[in-house]
Amino acid sequence: NSDRIWLDIIRGISMVIIVCFHYSCGLIEINFNGYTNYFYHYATNYWGTLGVNLFFLLSGAGLWLGYSKNCEPASYYKRRWLKLFPMFYLCVVPLYFMNALFVKKDFLYGGSPVKMLLTLAGMDGYLRSMMNNYYLTGEWFLGVIIVLYLLFPVLRRILLSDKAAPLFTAVLLVLCIMDARWDFSLIAGRR
Repeated sequence: NSDRIWLDIIRGISMVIIVCFHYSCGLIEINFNGYTNYFYHYATNYWGTLGVNLFFLLSGAGLWLGYSKNCEPASYYKRRWLKLFPMFYLCVVPLYFMNALFVKKDFLYGGSPVKMLLTLAGMDGYLRSMMNNYYLTGEWFLGVIIVLYLLFPVLRRILLSDKAAPLFTAVLLVLCIMDARWDFSLIAGRR
């Protein structure tokens, strides 16, 4: 499908951007000098932010195209779960055991065992700034994707409604402007 080829091209470009950004972060972390770090930031932002935002846009576009005709919630949520969690568990379970056995030497190193539920739900990275937990790998991105996947059927219904779509679009635009202008990390004393 010619519509989807552009999504794949943009996805590839954003993957390269994110890999280069993380490589640049690694060079900064080891204090590697003597080169110009073009892949860390550009004039107004970080390259990693651009790559991640492109992934979010691509995810939304893919969902919209894939569910343009029908979005039955039970089958939608089942497909999303099967797309995310088996691979996540394949990664996070061995990492947890290696970390608990060889690094932390404690199975409850993240605090309460109840907090393990955040890990199993893929939300520990997303909520890491609010509490110590079992965060292991890039789950912050997974948490954001889960929230967006949970909201998609509702947002889709709103956007397909003739009456609510203009208001929803205006609210979304205001929220985007607020996010770009305000430092939300100051809310509740978080940094």
